[in-house]
Amino acid sequence: MNTEIKKAIIENEMRLLEAFPEYASSIKQFIPKLELINRDMDLYSFIHASFKNKATQENEYNRKGFVSSRQLIEMLKNELDNNDLTCCSSLIEGQKYNYLNISALANNFNLQVGMYFCESTESVIIKSTIGESKQKYDDHWCDTAQEILYYCMQKEAEENAKTRNFKSRPNAAIYKSIINNTPIDIYVFMNSKKKGLYSYMGIYHPIMVDEGNKAFILIKKGSNAKYRQEKKDLEEEIIINVTTKRKKKEKKEDNSRSVPALPDVELKVGKFIYTALENLIKSGFLFTEEELQHLCDKKWSSKTLKTDYAFFVEYNGDDSILYDKKGRLRYRKTLKLEFSGKIYFVTKELWETKRKNNKEAFIAWYKTLK
Repeated sequence: MNTEIKKAIIENEMRLLEAFPEYASSIKQFIPKLELINRDMDLYSFIHASFKNKATQENEYNRKGFVSSRQLIEMLKNELDNNDLTCCSSLIEGQKYNYLNISALANNFNLQVGMYFCESTESVIIKSTIGESKQKYDDHWCDTAQEILYYCMQKEAEENAKTRNFKSRPNAAIYKSIINNTPIDIYVFMNSKKKGLYSYMGIYHPIMVDEGNKAFILIKKGSNAKYRQEKKDLEEEIIINVTTKRKKKEKKEDNSRSVPALPDVELKVGKFIYTALENLIKSGFLFTEEELQHLCDKKWSSKTLKTDYAFFVEYNGDDSILYDKKGRLRYRKTLKLEFSGKIYFVTKELWETKRKNNKEAFIAWYKTLK
């Protein structure tokens, strides 16, 4: 990588940070991502994607005699190596990649997405987080069983999965591959820590739909001969695995509205509320659509939970939704909740005073859950 260009881009952002405090939040989020990129064309693609909807910000820079990173990298484009980019042919199994490497591979810099459909290669890219003790995090996408993967369609509505009318492009591409018997390459990356690097696991191919778990079953490329040598054994192995997973899921659904006890009331209000919500998720609790609408409604939240902002905000892929109009963070970025295939963040503006007691209001509301 041309490190001098990367250095020039970061130095330019530091100057912009000093000159434009109104964009401080955006710039502070942008710089660490620039530092992670280690290929010329990945840097070029990321910067252009980042400025796709920032024409006003860029114009403001120009009006005061500054240039944006997009404009600067265009000026320096001839010094970039066009062949220096993350691509499928350069992947090495077992090697570690960061989330920006994976997004560059997919040519899609929506960093909150766990799966991508890559137009240029007509392939699917999956990044998954799995706990060290096989305990799955809320944002996990795959469950491993030797060389078989259960690719969980968590972002797909139940009805879509049942009718095979997939709205998610990766899911639609995988299903089309199965019914046409034309294997699509699925590049799988996994890690064991939410903020860690992802290990490249190799290419997988879809072989069937797991009816009981809203999942596709994938098999590692190159393993087909081993398993298909005795097709009956493969089918029996899959049926056993699927049945086991289905039983686990049915058990979870039976308890989907179980409400765990509240945490230690002596905890500070923020820790108390966040812990209670995390415990809800771990228990398999599912909010109804109406409940989620209430939690995302500012008036309902103010009346019921005594918050100044909507208790939940539904995440749409744009981090700006987590900030107020003055650029101040109003939602806790480190606590991501997933319900009904959607991602939510919780307000960080929580108080426990005589004038405003969010803990007291939260406890009263929590006790109404059944």
